[in-house]
Amino acid sequence: MGASVNTISDKKYLYINSDSDIIENTKNPIFNAITFELSSPITIIQSNIQLLKRFCNHPDKMLLDETFSFNEESIENIMGFIGKINFLCTSDQSSLKLKPGWFSLHSLIKQVYAEIKQLNLDVSRIKLNYPDQNCRIFSDKYLCNRILVNLLSNALKFSGQEVELFISSSDDELSIVVRDSGIGIPENQLKEVFSPFVRGCNVKMISGSGLGLSIVAKAIKSLGGSLVLNSECGKGTEFKVRIPSDVLSEAKAMIFGKRRLHDSQSVTDR
Repeated sequence: MGASVNTISDKKYLYINSDSDIIENTKNPIFNAITFELSSPITIIQSNIQLLKRFCNHPDKMLLDETFSFNEESIENIMGFIGKINFLCTSDQSSLKLKPGWFSLHSLIKQVYAEIKQLNLDVSRIKLNYPDQNCRIFSDKYLCNRILVNLLSNALKFSGQEVELFISSSDDELSIVVRDSGIGIPENQLKEVFSPFVRGCNVKMISGSGLGLSIVAKAIKSLGGSLVLNSECGKGTEFKVRIPSDVLSEAKAMIFGKRRLHDSQSVTDR
């Protein structure tokens, strides 16, 4: 089943799953967008290098520290952008290998919050709802991280209000819901926003690369999951993600098999 825009109670929503073709457009290079994203931080670095050359012996330590800080931030922005491009290219080439394992929901949330803080976004606006902080999940932690970081950072950027995050886990699936009361996504762009470098026509004044939702879609597809997007301009956006456990069941069985073998060997050794 591919992507489809449907109507429920006069509200539009988008449904995509692992067979959707709207997330297969990353092979089309958009050089203008790449140039724009890289040119700004590179220009900052170049100008600051010239400044450092002129004032390397300047007595004002605060000025020097501030200049170094600008350079470091610009380099981090470039590396972050390159990392996003690399993720999309890797998943396009079908060389993205799943690395499933057990991890706690608490450790995942802690890691996600730390990354969002580095983006200078206020995590205190996130209202977190999950039943058991000590709950352990069997999945690919890196891909789950990519999904949460991008959905939450978008929600925080495009909404000045509280962002709700609901997470629940069962034997069958991991469920994630991210809801905000922000500017929303125009109805005619519900499909487009999952394509690389495409941004809503109502977010031009807000910084961003237009890669976040592409990464979310790729990660969900790799995990065999599905996503439902509900959005209305001026009222907000809601993403519902479901990641089934059966996709990773083979890897889980291998891990349990190794543990059983290890336990039986330990008993024999005794």
